[in-house]
Amino acid sequence: MKHDTKSFIKKLLNKNQVVLFVILVVFIVVGFVLGKNEGILQQLVTSPLSLFQRSKDTVSAKELKKLLEKKTFAFINVHTPYEGEIEKTDTFIAYDQVVAQSTTLPKDKNAAIILYCKSGRMSGEALPTFRKLGYTNVRHLEGGMDAWQKTGGKLLDLSLVEKEVLPEGGVELPVAWGDIGP
Repeated sequence: MKHDTKSFIKKLLNKNQVVLFVILVVFIVVGFVLGKNEGILQQLVTSPLSLFQRSKDTVSAKELKKLLEKKTFAFINVHTPYEGEIEKTDTFIAYDQVVAQSTTLPKDKNAAIILYCKSGRMSGEALPTFRKLGYTNVRHLEGGMDAWQKTGGKLLDLSLVEKEVLPEGGVELPVAWGDIGP
């Protein structure tokens, strides 16, 4: 009887060791996959349900194309550093400077606002700040400029406009700093 019990315990331990080994391997593989896909990891950490349902806070690239045809919203690029913009963008406010630049936002707290960035992460981070400032109708572009381009949308690069418009030596204004005042 004792011999059967020892044999049974030995088999049970072997099975448990195999199960533990399999679980360990699964965790390692999942870790490598998530490590290479930081966007997925960020979503899992911040909002696990966002992987399974679309939020009312987002607008898809397809929806945005339709909305831009008859634009009735403030369209704000919050990506930093500048990496281009979608046509009909109204302004640029860095996602982490929204409070500091709040005077440039619409006065109407119920105004429709759509935010975007390169991947959707920065605009998603800026969204709660807009809400804290009292804005009630704010959404952001799901997947950002990357998703926009995947659906055939074009980006404008206005970073060189200054060099193309201004003379090479710059411009000299007809007044000096000391001349400005009452």
